[in-house]
Amino acid sequence: MTPEEARKMFKRIYPETFIKIARLEQVEERYIIQATFPDGNYWFVVDNCSVSNSYDSYSDARRNL
Repeated sequence: MTPEEARKMFKRIYPETFIKIARLEQVEERYIIQATFPDGNYWFVVDNCSVSNSYDSYSDARRNL
């Protein structure tokens, strides 16, 4: 999976224009996306098959890889 594929997968689930991807980090075969929502920042784990539920911190997302 490329970074662009991870972005596209995330935006399929969260297409709203007010949701911005602030950071994208590859960890092994997955990506951790930090997204900015109107009520704060949330982190998601994206792989070839899914986009996780939101996590309140980077460390929570990283623990659940």
